[in-house]
Order: sequence, then C-alpha cells, then structure tokens
Amino acid sequence: MIRVPEPAAPRRRTGSSSPDARIDFAALEIRRDDRVAPLTLMEANLLRFLVQREGQIVSRKDILEQVVGRPRGHRHPRDRQLHRPPAALVEDNPTQPRHLLTVRSVGYRFVAAP
Repeated sequence: MIRVPEPAAPRRRTGSSSPDARIDFAALEIRRDDRVAPLTLMEANLLRFLVQREGQIVSRKDILEQVVGRPRGHRHPRDRQLHRPPAALVEDNPTQPRHLLTVRSVGYRFVAAP
C-alpha cells in the first residue's frame, strides 16, 4: 500500500502492491520496507500533483505549467526529463508500472489500487 500523508491531516492510504511503501511529502522521502529513498522537491511536487488527481490523465503541458512553472508556450530541451515521475522510487517493478502509468502522447495517470 502506498500511503500518502498530508501535513497536519490524518494519513490517507492509496493502493500499491507493496504493503509498506509510504510517500512522506513533509520529509521529502519514500519509505519501502526498511529502505528510505529521498525525493527532490520537484519529484515530491510532481508526485503530489499526480496523487491529488488520482485516476485522471494529467497532460505534460499541465505538469510543465503547474508543477515546473514554465509559462505557456515556453519549452526547454530538458522538459521531458524534468517532469518524468520517479517510477523507480514508487513502483515495485519500474519496468512494469502499476501506479504511475504513461498515457502515450498525452501524459501520466496515477492509479492507487490497480
């Protein structure tokens, strides 16, 4: 189960294939089993943005504008790398994602309970 606590609010649970994975936005880390993986501020913001829109397709354009802060129409060669969700941190098997899904030619979708 991926647990996604919000600061100063009760912890919410979202689904995952691992019963003890947890995203901690306040601490900027993901805990899985006995391991702790740090998140950059950008990774945490991107994950929060996707989790808050669970089940919805989120376009790359929305990510660039609302998470990265790029003005509409402004593009940078590294934009594809900047807004790629950190599947290696969230998924049990990043080569077969179940939670952070790529929607071809559009963007991404977060699925709590596949």
